Amino acid sequence: MRIFQKRILHENTAPGILRRIAAVLLVCALFMTGCEFRYAEKKPDTGAYDRKNGTTQAAAGEAAAGEDAFAAWLRAHLPEAEPVRVSTYIDRYPGSGPKRETDYLAGSIRLDGEEEAFFFDQINKKLYLSDRADELAACAVPYMTQLLFEGISAGTAGESFAPEIVGEPDVYLMIPTAPEGSNRKVIHEETSVSMIPVEVQDVEAFVRTPKERDMIAGRLQIRVPEGTDLSGIDAEKLLRIRQENRIRFDELEIWHSGQQVYCLWDEVSFEKTEDCDYGPFTLKAELYTRQEEINEKKGKTTGTSAEYDPSKDLAIVRTEDGFRITYPDLKRRFTFRLLLTQEDFEDDPEVRKLIGEKYDWVLDDDWVEPVYWKETDEGYCLYQENDVKVSFFRDCELRIRE
Repeated sequence: MRIFQKRILHENTAPGILRRIAAVLLVCALFMTGCEFRYAEKKPDTGAYDRKNGTTQAAAGEAAAGEDAFAAWLRAHLPEAEPVRVSTYIDRYPGSGPKRETDYLAGSIRLDGEEEAFFFDQINKKLYLSDRADELAACAVPYMTQLLFEGISAGTAGESFAPEIVGEPDVYLMIPTAPEGSNRKVIHEETSVSMIPVEVQDVEAFVRTPKERDMIAGRLQIRVPEGTDLSGIDAEKLLRIRQENRIRFDELEIWHSGQQVYCLWDEVSFEKTEDCDYGPFTLKAELYTRQEEINEKKGKTTGTSAEYDPSKDLAIVRTEDGFRITYPDLKRRFTFRLLLTQEDFEDDPEVRKLIGEKYDWVLDDDWVEPVYWKETDEGYCLYQENDVKVSFFRDCELRIRE
């Protein structure tokens, strides 16, 4: 299975860091469930336990019978293929949790002189092969973006646009861990497979015929033109795409400089960036205006939304040592950057003085970070010593350094 590598976007904000940690943990869990092991649970009624091979006699015999049946199926339906490595696919809880056999086989076969991965449903005699995984992504991504941006236009003129896919998209099928007809007890409802059924001739038609295939899932990063209103891409729309088109986004990020939609499996957020004046500063604030969750089993969404006015929901007070920054209303959480524009410091001697000041960014007595003003295309912004813009996200101080 391929592991999706999420590109770090935007600034080094605390919410962004938490997202990346969550994404890494979730991807690790996905990877763990996709590993292949030869394993059977030890049960009193399954025969003597073989410690060397980690199986019971009955389980080992069952696995061998499954491999023989798969070899026979290949001879009958794909005679040019030769089994190379075959093992029972194991449904495994991440870490040291339980493992359970499934009714799938996984491994590799040699076909046309090339070795490729396979996934085989022993009950329904359905074979998935990896050789056309790139073709699956090539056909699925345009379909996914078509569904996402239906009814969305760029800018105030309402123009259509072609979304820009950033990086390599990761697209795969979600296969039920217990196939239709299985009596096995499994841990997960489905597992990801970067393959398509061997009998599929027209991948484009396969992708666009939801009733005849498994769920297609993917991880995409998409940049759209400035001014595009992304507020219409919400949890309701993503749930409808799952239900009607069998398309799911395990990780999705759509953005331009002013707005961002972020989805991590069932959690969906909408953010927007606004500029507003605050004393000598311009605040460039990232406002988390909508947080939602998808409940696919119940077919509904839940969530909260809030309207923010950073100039009212924030207090920046000048002190003898610098500035004190507080959030009077703790329910209204957002991140922001401080900006001094050309117009600000040209007309105000106090602002010109600020540009020359260096500060310590103090979150508490144990966290002190040197910061300084740096000229950018927007004006003067506060930067950390590692050349990253300062994004404020909680009560703190800016203490002038000598």
